[in-house]
Amino acid sequence: MYGLIKRNKDLFGMMSEMFDDFSTGVESWTHGYPKINTYEDDSNYKVDVYYPGMKKEDFKVNVENKVLSIRSSFSDKKEDTEKYHFKEFSKREFCRSFSLPDEIVKSKIAASYEDGVLKIVIPKDKAKEKQSKFQVNIE
Repeated sequence: MYGLIKRNKDLFGMMSEMFDDFSTGVESWTHGYPKINTYEDDSNYKVDVYYPGMKKEDFKVNVENKVLSIRSSFSDKKEDTEKYHFKEFSKREFCRSFSLPDEIVKSKIAASYEDGVLKIVIPKDKAKEKQSKFQVNIE
């Protein structure tokens, strides 16, 4: 009788580990990818990237053609002298890209990183903005 109960516990343990691995995988994927807000006011488009624990040097923000790319890479380059049983945060990286509208001033795009949030401000070009808008008549 003890052997049957022990096997059931082993089976239960294996099933539990399998589901733990699955949920950890989903959790690490969703939490490893930073949350991003995009919004605008009268003068600027804005992008906020929530990615705590980084330094501003860990980010690269580029604009090529009409695409804004945000990259980050962090690697714990310390030599492991400890014998880890589980290690999840030795390397983190991501890349996100956004299409930009025509009416921006590329040379005045600014970024700052404070309190875990990378803030990117993309100024609007008012002259181009007025040219790119028009009224559509509804018939």
